[in-house]
Amino acid sequence: MKQPKEILESRALLKFCPINEWSLKIIENEELFFNIPQNWNDPFELEFKRDESKLSSSKTRGLFSFSLTELPIDTVGHGLDSLVDNTINNQLLWAHYSESHKGICFVFNQKKLRDYWEGIVDFQIVEYKDSDNELPEEPKFNFKSKDWFYENEIRAILEPNIHNNDKVNLIDSGFLVKYPISALDSIIFGCRADFTQIHKFYNRLSKKLKEENKKECIFNLVKLTKSKTHYKFKAEYIETIINKA
Repeated sequence: MKQPKEILESRALLKFCPINEWSLKIIENEELFFNIPQNWNDPFELEFKRDESKLSSSKTRGLFSFSLTELPIDTVGHGLDSLVDNTINNQLLWAHYSESHKGICFVFNQKKLRDYWEGIVDFQIVEYKDSDNELPEEPKFNFKSKDWFYENEIRAILEPNIHNNDKVNLIDSGFLVKYPISALDSIIFGCRADFTQIHKFYNRLSKKLKEENKKECIFNLVKLTKSKTHYKFKAEYIETIINKA
């Protein structure tokens, strides 16, 4: 049964990725990279019963993939236990997208993203289909095989013909889309993340906030560790960064 829209929109959004220059630029530039569908890792992306005339406009819309979580929309102040729900505990997401648990997970406030992107981004929950289901009659941005069910994906999709404005910049491989740093609630490092990398990330983040005098930024830095008794993770507090107006 589908959940009410207001319930879905009350949940935080997760982005798993390696610790590298790209993930550092998410912080430093306050931009997310929206890829074009034909560059995605699913070979059935936008597949449908063939009518090539329907595909051209779909190919030029940028997409950004989040994982939907049970976390409250504002995770700051809810305690460490609330940071480790089923999605954070999903070992496949960490293994496939966060460099085998050496990477990072950004926790975003969905409402703040929706408000900031109003009119330029459409959010769609992915529907997972059995392999024996027929392809749709036209391209669908939110249809995938059940093989991808573990991602629990929600997609941010650029509206048609939005290429260059103060929030969207068209580049060769896709789109760079601005977001407000205040929409970032927590940063979670994987259980195998190297403390040298964590320290480097922390220093770049602190420098960014200090140099640009960012206001109203409050978020947790957390590292996961392996439970000694169960097949799940525990959260260890690193620091809460506070920049108030």
